[in-house]
Amino acid sequence: MVSNYGPKDRWLLFIAALLVLPPFVLPLYNPDLFWHLSCARWILEHAAFPREDFLSFTKSGHPWADFEWLSQLVFYGAHRAGGLGALWALKNLLLGLSLFLTVKTLDLHGIRGPLKAAAIAAWGAVNMAHADIRPDLISKAIFSGLFYFLERERLGRGRFPGGWFGLPAVFALWANFHAAYPMGLALLFFYALGDVAEGRRKAALGRAGLTALCALATAANPYGLGAHEVLRRHWAERELVARFIQEWGPTTFTKAGHIPFWPMLAVVLALLACGGAPTGAALGVLYFGYSAVQHTRLGSYFTVLAVPVAAAQAVRLCSPEKARLAFLGVVLLLGVYYPWALGRLSLGKIFDGVFVPMGAAEFMDRERETVSRLRVYNSWEWGGYLGWRLSPWHKVFGDGRYIFHQQLPEVQESVSSPENGRRFLERYDLGAAVVRNIGSAVRTVKGYPDGSEKVFWRPWYLSYFPKEKWALAYWDRQALFFVRRDRVPAGWLSAREYRYVRPGDDAAFEEALRLKEIPLDAVDRERARHDRDLQDYAWMDSRLK
Repeated sequence: MVSNYGPKDRWLLFIAALLVLPPFVLPLYNPDLFWHLSCARWILEHAAFPREDFLSFTKSGHPWADFEWLSQLVFYGAHRAGGLGALWALKNLLLGLSLFLTVKTLDLHGIRGPLKAAAIAAWGAVNMAHADIRPDLISKAIFSGLFYFLERERLGRGRFPGGWFGLPAVFALWANFHAAYPMGLALLFFYALGDVAEGRRKAALGRAGLTALCALATAANPYGLGAHEVLRRHWAERELVARFIQEWGPTTFTKAGHIPFWPMLAVVLALLACGGAPTGAALGVLYFGYSAVQHTRLGSYFTVLAVPVAAAQAVRLCSPEKARLAFLGVVLLLGVYYPWALGRLSLGKIFDGVFVPMGAAEFMDRERETVSRLRVYNSWEWGGYLGWRLSPWHKVFGDGRYIFHQQLPEVQESVSSPENGRRFLERYDLGAAVVRNIGSAVRTVKGYPDGSEKVFWRPWYLSYFPKEKWALAYWDRQALFFVRRDRVPAGWLSAREYRYVRPGDDAAFEEALRLKEIPLDAVDRERARHDRDLQDYAWMDSRLK
């Protein structure tokens, strides 16, 4: 039996500590963070819970249950105390709490030496995809604690603190932090089934009753059963949303953060196939493993169960020599995986703004006198930041909240052709649009006086935002900001439009310069203005490092 190792093996835990670090050093990415902060700010300013949308012009007044309000207040408090750096620290505190509880669960099973080191290292790798700041992290910590206490009780090491009152109180609190409390109820249900399967009928009845109390306790939130209706709606829309939002989709073999999930799944299934695992925990691993294959965000809960269960099975099945080989295998795999995966990420920052239009937001704020009169389109992932940064004067088209899920097919259809795009802009009476600066191009043909022709690949936005109606007023590597010519003062537009210096149009631009079709003095002025814009953006971006 692999259990105790002497001082010579303590270096294993030091190596494991190094291998578990990567998810802790990752920057914050989540663009939804900012609408969470906006909601917390509204709650504190109004001393009430929001019950309808206040952040957008498309859903203004629409019923909405802010079921994550308590997490939002925690995030907002951290942000007020220390900005994004404090939120990064909070992220790591919550991750660390989940890791601490996982290690405590390993200790319950007497797992030490190479297997403990391998388990800790594997925990770090699989959590590469679940290390961003979001309410899920609070759910993960609660779920880790629930699993620890269930295992402690199963092994006869003590009951859950507070008995029949303690656990329902936890679920009541959980329902105000985040809507993942059904994961905890599912785990309680699996342990009740385990009691039945292993002949503990009386314990099964008691656990079933406790599970029912916990389910009732989740109604203790400002929205009562309304929070449960949100869950039903999320379930009903899961396939729709998964088509448009990656984190709602299945775990893949190609995304860097997803890859460690697959060997973990394979290892734990192989170990469970050997038999002898406790029924409740095994059912939980199977259920959450299958769920994580379908929905990548559920991989967070799978990891909480899979790492201790796999390690406990290995304790029974492995000799000390095989345990050391297993640890060395994990070290070798992670020695290949981490340099590759981390090389694809942006390290050295507290927050990576790759998913938020920081420069465009600064431009909009500088030009608020004009922009505030416009209905501005934004993609769903940008809405949270724009609503936070430009509050209170700017209302967004949409953001990452569930009330905007039904917009996703319509937005997708709008980018399928220039005609659909123009109809979409007219349908919502949009006076401006902040859109991604992507490299897509369309084929155009330029005719010459001698009858010859030449093909140029020109940027997509020239078709979707025809220059007769739309003008480019700002651009950087992330975003383009277009305004309708008839919605802004002519003098304002004349001073800010980019008629010649535009992204992705270099070949046609050089040809126009060669033919002297564009004025050089106007080009110089636009280049100077664009340099100033980018300098402002670079200064702002540096604050997040």
